[in-house]
Amino acid sequence: MLGSVDFEEKGNSGIEKALDEELRGTPGITRLLTDVSPPADRAADHHPRQTGHLSHLTIDERLQFVAEREIAAAVLSHNAASGSVIVMQPDTGDILAMASYPTFDPNVRWSAGKIRSPA
Repeated sequence: MLGSVDFEEKGNSGIEKALDEELRGTPGITRLLTDVSPPADRAADHHPRQTGHLSHLTIDERLQFVAEREIAAAVLSHNAASGSVIVMQPDTGDILAMASYPTFDPNVRWSAGKIRSPA
C-alpha cells in the first residue's frame, strides 16, 4: 500500500500524506454583497478553486503483485517475523514495486515493538 486517506480524504500515511497539499488544491470562494434594490446580489470578491496537481507513480502493477506474493512466501518459508522488498529501475531511480509482509492494515494502529503475526 502506497498511502491512505482518512474520512475527510486527507492523506494520513505514505505518499498520500507526503503529497497531501499538492494533491488537494484549494476550494473556491465567492463573497456576495446583498441589497434590496436590483440587482439583488453583486459579486464583491471571487477566487476560483485551484485543482490539485497530478502525480505520476512509477509502480508496475505486475511487478507489485509478484513482489507481494514472493515476500509473503519468503517470510513464511523462513519463519521470519517480517520482510520487505523494493524493486527499482537503476538508471532512473523509479520505484517499480515495494512490498512488506505482514501487510499494512489501516484499521489496526501500529505500536512500537509489537509486530503482528501473519494471518
